[in-house]
Amino acid sequence: MRKIRFYAMSLTAIGFMLLAGCEKSDSGSKPEVITGDKDNLTKNSVTLYGEITEDHGEEIVDKGFVYFTDLNHPENSKPVSTREGGSLFQAVVSGLSPATRYYYRAYAENNSGVAYGESREFTTLDEDGMTEDINNIVPKDVQDEMEDLGISLNGGGNPPNIAGSFLMSPLILVETTIPNDFELGHLFSDVYFRFSEQDNNNLTIKFEYVFNSEEQSSGEGTGAFITGSGNDFSVFVENLQTDEHGHRSRNVQVYSGTVTSSGIRDLYMAIFMIDDGGDPDDNLIENGQGRLFYDSDRFSERISETRSKKLSDGVSRPLILQSK
Repeated sequence: MRKIRFYAMSLTAIGFMLLAGCEKSDSGSKPEVITGDKDNLTKNSVTLYGEITEDHGEEIVDKGFVYFTDLNHPENSKPVSTREGGSLFQAVVSGLSPATRYYYRAYAENNSGVAYGESREFTTLDEDGMTEDINNIVPKDVQDEMEDLGISLNGGGNPPNIAGSFLMSPLILVETTIPNDFELGHLFSDVYFRFSEQDNNNLTIKFEYVFNSEEQSSGEGTGAFITGSGNDFSVFVENLQTDEHGHRSRNVQVYSGTVTSSGIRDLYMAIFMIDDGGDPDDNLIENGQGRLFYDSDRFSERISETRSKKLSDGVSRPLILQSK
């Protein structure tokens, strides 16, 4: 009986020792890691971010990112190791191809193995510094026509902060592709516009506008994207409009300039009709036609919300998409 009792006590003691060992440490577990955002996107490089959320008490011997172009074959990925940062880390990936979609994952390694975060993606800028989203709403041939008219399209993945409300007044016609159009220098309806919710990780921005004429026309861009570097920027807007009869049309607008603390210097605005919806009232410019405008004093000042409601000077002027 003593031997049996001693044997039972020994098993119990061993059980407590094993349980105590399990509760004491997570040793033997891989780290836990999150794949973060990206920024500083160019045609051949990007900065990626990651975070180690749990090391389980083991030393991290390596960390970084893997990137690849085929989501179905991540085993063909290329690694980029980094020593930057602690649990929050980043790495610059270079040598990328322009206008190419890449997938990436953060990783961290300890003596128990390598752990990966979820897959995320980005598309490098094209040779002109434009994003895939911009090229989808403003075709390359339209971009070329805009530049031929005289607007600078400021490419780049690190644009300045342009949040705020601005006024272009008076708005002057600089160039046009429309035969027998208004004379150059013709005054058009003032434009009040607001940029907000700028996101430099995804190069998106919210755009709202008001055109002043006898009857105000207002709206919000259905898709707006921003590029640029330093203080120079370009905003590309896809705009769907519906008139009082329910007819829909689609145009693209581009705003380019140099932002300052008090406004935007050398602001140009180009607008092209993409789809006039048949133009049953025959009062719009035709598909593929466009105009280029600038502020008369080449400076578009920041304005308050209350002032934006009092733009009209009582003078009837054509809207920027109105035919002659």
